[in-house]
Amino acid sequence: MSFWGERCLRGNTSNSQDKTLSKLTLLSLVIMLLNAIYKLTLTLIPKYTFSGPLSGIIAIAYNRLEYYGSPIEVDQLKSIATLSIPPITLYMFELMASLTMIVMLYRGREASTIIKLMFGLSLASMIMCGLIIGLTRSLDIIAQQLIINNNYVSNAGIIKFGETRMEIATIAIILANPTIMIFSETIQMVSSAINYVKIHEQ
Repeated sequence: MSFWGERCLRGNTSNSQDKTLSKLTLLSLVIMLLNAIYKLTLTLIPKYTFSGPLSGIIAIAYNRLEYYGSPIEVDQLKSIATLSIPPITLYMFELMASLTMIVMLYRGREASTIIKLMFGLSLASMIMCGLIIGLTRSLDIIAQQLIINNNYVSNAGIIKFGETRMEIATIAIILANPTIMIFSETIQMVSSAINYVKIHEQ
């Protein structure tokens, strides 16, 4: 084969590899985008709704509770909300970054730079997943402790001042499943790792 023939063949192979890499990168960015939306929804959607003497809602990122109409604060819930700030910040950045990088990829920006940033975000997201699982379990424990039964026994009989009822959002139960959370992070990590390995093989 002539020199120009070999060069043309290499060029065609390189272009084919670039297109494949771009498609894989786009797929990884979509996965990151969906994972960020998933985790933000998990942290922001109210999981528990209370009615009765104690009324209001609680989520990982915030809570609003009233006891007989007077606002109250629960220190443990405030701690959970504070600890949720780092993962929420990361997932918001992932959301904006993935959208931005998808646009950059369509405009012909070199995929290697995008892949390196995406891989770093995936590592950080995997670490934050453990924190979110811990915060979710803590929220569940505290929610059970907030159920109040204001029934008193006196000489006149049982006096009922009301009982707190708790409802759990079905969507929140599904989203808070640790298996689903770990699976989504694993998919994102694996897809990012594959792209990261490919750019080092070229």
